[in-house]
Amino acid sequence: MSNSHLRFGLKNECFAAPVDKVLKILEYKEVTPVPKAPPFLKGVINWQGSLLPIIDLNLKLGFKETEILKETCILVLEFNLGGEKSVLGCVVDAVKAVINIDPDEIIASPSIGEKYRSDLILGMYPDRDMFIILLDFNKIFESDESLKISNNELNKNIIENPQ
Repeated sequence: MSNSHLRFGLKNECFAAPVDKVLKILEYKEVTPVPKAPPFLKGVINWQGSLLPIIDLNLKLGFKETEILKETCILVLEFNLGGEKSVLGCVVDAVKAVINIDPDEIIASPSIGEKYRSDLILGMYPDRDMFIILLDFNKIFESDESLKISNNELNKNIIENPQ
């Protein structure tokens, strides 16, 4: 695993994802809603000729829905879901920078109450006067049956239930 991480913001907090999991950073664009989807699944977009599910990461982590602003973007991430490689788009408030994280300086995730589920956090990295929260995307999405939908099922659902 690379020490390079992409730092991004969600609700005035700093988070990071390993650069080797980030396939692309896209400007935010409108998504096509998927009927009967959970609230955090905003819909799908066409990305490289395939349907890409778009997740509001703020909602998924228990924050309020992302307010779409000029800095809002979509991180296209690759991770394991149910033992298979999966690609998702995650809406984030803003992308900040690529940083190098020394693995020896990562602090184990403390039990920090109900604001965050510590099992979804790989650790915390001290950066100047704050901490960057390192998320475990495999765990964030591993139990979501709603995301194990094939492109054919998404296409069928959208065609049968247009909005």
